[in-house]
Amino acid sequence: MHHDFWLNKWKTMEIGFHQAQINPVLPKLWRRYMGQRQKVFVPLCGASIDMMWFLEQEIEVVGVELSEKAVAHFFQTHNLSFEVATENDFVVYKSDGITIYVGDFFKFLKFDGIDCIYDRASFVALPADMRAKYAEKIVINLKHAHYMLLSLSFEREELGPPFSVSKQWIDSHFQNVFGVDEVQTVTSPVKIHADQVSEVANHVFVLSPKN
Repeated sequence: MHHDFWLNKWKTMEIGFHQAQINPVLPKLWRRYMGQRQKVFVPLCGASIDMMWFLEQEIEVVGVELSEKAVAHFFQTHNLSFEVATENDFVVYKSDGITIYVGDFFKFLKFDGIDCIYDRASFVALPADMRAKYAEKIVINLKHAHYMLLSLSFEREELGPPFSVSKQWIDSHFQNVFGVDEVQTVTSPVKIHADQVSEVANHVFVLSPKN
């Protein structure tokens, strides 16, 4: 997807992908599989309310998001006081316990201190070529981190976004540096892509560094 696609979604507020409730995966599975992590990286974070859950658990949040409107929406919706600065290629929104960088994920370099990753929907938002580059950037910069990755799979892999991302794809791009465990899969009848898909499997993967 070109940048303009997602920027326009927020500009016109066509944000059906934005969830109004905290993902039930977090309170159910995070502590069990991710332990007492201190600093979470949330790539392509949008205005996800899940970031508020991390703040409530006193886990520091670092996010990256393309749309400044999405980031401003997050801080304003949750009544967080914030400061805005410019840093290299990014506009930086910062409040107590959370910093979100507005800009291109592929130019992001500030991974210091991050010990875990929460990836709710990034993979399904990206076509195969960008998805491979995205995975490569994670492997290069965060192979030491523990990683919770949420994904979808369904028939008709040519459709998207959201795109179908199989366990085989996850394995092939991560298993050299991470142990990959599929800790939850829930299949449900959900109609997407103009009813061309009627059943979707929701996967939760936990990736643990091998070294």
